[in-house]
Amino acid sequence: MDSERKIWIILISSSLMVLSHFTVQTTYGRTLVETKKSFPTSYISLLTITGAMVASLGDFLAFHVLSMTRLFGFKVVSQIGTAATVLGLILASMAKNEYQFFLAHGIVFAYGSLMTVNTGMFIVFSSFPPSHRFHVFATSIKLSLYSVSISIAPLGGFIFNATSWRITFLIFSAIILVTGAIICYTFANSTPPISEKVSQNTTSLTVANKDIKVTMLICSLCLAFTYFCIALTINMPVYILVMYCNRELGLSVNTGSKLVSYYGTSQMVGRLSTAFLGDRFLKDRLRFINPLLCFFQAALSVGLGYTATSNEQLIIFVVLMGLSAGPIMAGAYALCCEILCGFYIYEVYSFKLIAQGTGSFVGQAVFGLIYDMTGSFKYSFIFNAVVQLIAGIFAILVVKGRQTLQKLLNSE
Repeated sequence: MDSERKIWIILISSSLMVLSHFTVQTTYGRTLVETKKSFPTSYISLLTITGAMVASLGDFLAFHVLSMTRLFGFKVVSQIGTAATVLGLILASMAKNEYQFFLAHGIVFAYGSLMTVNTGMFIVFSSFPPSHRFHVFATSIKLSLYSVSISIAPLGGFIFNATSWRITFLIFSAIILVTGAIICYTFANSTPPISEKVSQNTTSLTVANKDIKVTMLICSLCLAFTYFCIALTINMPVYILVMYCNRELGLSVNTGSKLVSYYGTSQMVGRLSTAFLGDRFLKDRLRFINPLLCFFQAALSVGLGYTATSNEQLIIFVVLMGLSAGPIMAGAYALCCEILCGFYIYEVYSFKLIAQGTGSFVGQAVFGLIYDMTGSFKYSFIFNAVVQLIAGIFAILVVKGRQTLQKLLNSE
């Protein structure tokens, strides 16, 4: 089998595997209902923490996965992750109480999901390097799968209705086992490259080298803080719109739920558009796009979100917010390849994941705090705008840092 065909098999298999993981996450609301029925004396807080473990570990422990792949290689880590994932889902399907369910789903499956999802991402990233003509497509498709899983969540609900939550878990475990086996069979084991060309090409640490390393560090920190700010605000419509529409605008709960659905669908369209058009129009230009999109979202939050009084205005707001968020999120890895001119890609991406996960976690608390302090979600739109402005400023600093780094590398 030629190498080009192998990498496309890897992309398809890895995408199906990651999509299965994300579908388990995005249908957890239904799982919560069904497991509460199965374990009627259980605490809801324990069950919600169980679901949160799966969603958050992948970001917070990104460097753990990177360290494991450096030690053992992509294939071995993928095998470990696939085995843990399948075992976790099987054990969860057999759980007789909420504590067994927590151990199986919140610990074993969560750890397996961490290893397989992040390693699956890394495998695709290494198979489609920046020099590949479908680099942006392949990496953006991978980063679009979470929004796709939200859109196909009704399919997961259909499986729940046709069988049970226990059988549903077994079905997903079978899909993950098959796709994981295909990846492990197809992919030749390797470790992620470090790309330490600067230190390798010089015999002593010069002033220029110090400047290069400092510039790289500043670029990485600015990028991480940019995505921290973006993650603080990107899920704002998901967190507040249902309650905001119902309590403050007098609209129905169903109207708010539809707005959240519109937001998720438009973000999926934005991500997939980035994937299909990125190699032609956005490759090596994503760093210039992010500041514009951040400022655009800040303007939307004040101009449309804060002033909106009708369902129609909010529809325009969520659709434009979703479409503009798509390229920011889907192009994240390709952007990581750009900002340090191909150096330390996996480290930068892992650092970005940690910042993004932290921002997402903090964002939920901030919007709740705003409501508790003011009695309204309306000021969340102002907060959103301010944070997006800050994100745009740091995104500009990333562009400036990249220009400085390129000059320093050219002078070596």
